[in-house]
Amino acid sequence: VPDYARLIGALVLDERMPADRKVLLGAAAGYLVVGRDLIPDSIPIIGGLDDIVIVVLAVDLFLDGVPPELLQEKLDDLAIDRASFDRDVAQIRRLTPGPVRRTIRRIPGLMAAAGRAIKKCVLELGGSDPFIVMASANLDEAVTTAVKARTINSGQSCIAAKRFIVAAAIYSEFEKRFVTQMQALKVGDPMQEATDIGPLATEQILKDVADQVQTSIAAGAVVLTGGRKLPRAGNYYEPTVLTNIPADSPASCEEVFGPVAMLFRVSGINEAIELANSTSFGLGAAAWTNDAEEQERFINELEAGSVFINGMVASDPRLPFGGVKRSGYGRELSTYGIREFVNIQT
Repeated sequence: VPDYARLIGALVLDERMPADRKVLLGAAAGYLVVGRDLIPDSIPIIGGLDDIVIVVLAVDLFLDGVPPELLQEKLDDLAIDRASFDRDVAQIRRLTPGPVRRTIRRIPGLMAAAGRAIKKCVLELGGSDPFIVMASANLDEAVTTAVKARTINSGQSCIAAKRFIVAAAIYSEFEKRFVTQMQALKVGDPMQEATDIGPLATEQILKDVADQVQTSIAAGAVVLTGGRKLPRAGNYYEPTVLTNIPADSPASCEEVFGPVAMLFRVSGINEAIELANSTSFGLGAAAWTNDAEEQERFINELEAGSVFINGMVASDPRLPFGGVKRSGYGRELSTYGIREFVNIQT
């Protein structure tokens, strides 16, 4: 009953809740609170359902006009507040895929709930990974891998490369080849083998990506290719490359969760490391160089949970996975990930 009251109260009091639905919400609440005890557990499907599932079903029946994102937000808040901390659970894990700017506001609540219960938590919160290419790199391999690293899963990957930081000596050639390969990508039905880029997962993600790109362009970024929604059914966004990106624009300081690449020119390794680290994120990083001293500096100085040399950032169950800064803390996978979910006993 307390959970019902909190969910219903949050919906009724929210100014985004359609006024004509609040009476129906009251009816749903009354049915659930009073009628729940009248449903015998012997009735399969209904009697065995968890309380929160009953709430969802009731909202579906009585409140089909409620904006789904509003309901999801309230359910997320309720889940975070409870988060199993009132049970004998040693740890709570929360993943927040998608554009971090919409979900990051809930993380302090989760962390506070964990702190109150003295529970560990592991947070993986996305990233804006740098992909650095120095003059000694194998340019053919670097460009081909860069395109794959940016467009994997249509660009919807927390460890997809987003910011391409290229040494001035090879920048022009890298840009030409990179843009050419991005333009050659085939956008279409993901069920077709010839398709390179499918639709984005939701309409909201498409809107977020489009808004981030247009805001960055208005701030001074230059479009080398793409930069628009595709005029077809579905959440399709054209493979896009931006350059001359202002430091305070969304393309520079936010996670762009779609097939949008940002190109930056740097004079050398010092500027490359400074630019790579000039973000609130720190999930993964890739550095392309055949200079042993540069490789050592990137490994030691890049602020990221993982650093790949002459390769694409990827997760592997044998290796720990996670980030630093606003990309989260704690680790998944490998023995480190297993131990996050247990209490070490001597």
